[in-house]
Amino acid sequence: MGGGLSVALGFLTPLGAAGIFGAMFMATFKSHWKNGFWLNKGGYEYSLLLLVVSIALGLIGPGSYSLDTLFGINLPQALLFGVLAVAALLVDVIGILISRPATASPSREDIQSSRPKRPVGERERQEVSN
Repeated sequence: MGGGLSVALGFLTPLGAAGIFGAMFMATFKSHWKNGFWLNKGGYEYSLLLLVVSIALGLIGPGSYSLDTLFGINLPQALLFGVLAVAALLVDVIGILISRPATASPSREDIQSSRPKRPVGERERQEVSN
């Protein structure tokens, strides 16, 4: 919400665009990727579009009708957006890796039950027959 409001008002645009970039990257790859591309099947089409638009706005800047221009805020657009987008990307990748379901390690009983049964030796056969 903060990123969208920042971009809509043109106030601290690189920060808002980087926030949108991070949110849409997480939404695309964590929630929508498994459903395919098309939005009508729950896919990542729209979140990818918003991600690309946030990159464009972060690199181009807010324009002349923005609060940044009105207040005289002159930020290094591309550099600041790039640094913040990389930081958001790192946070998202760490979040995706941490939230993956853990693979269950086999228990001792599972390991023992999966071992092949060894053939009965000659001595064990004699003990059984006695």
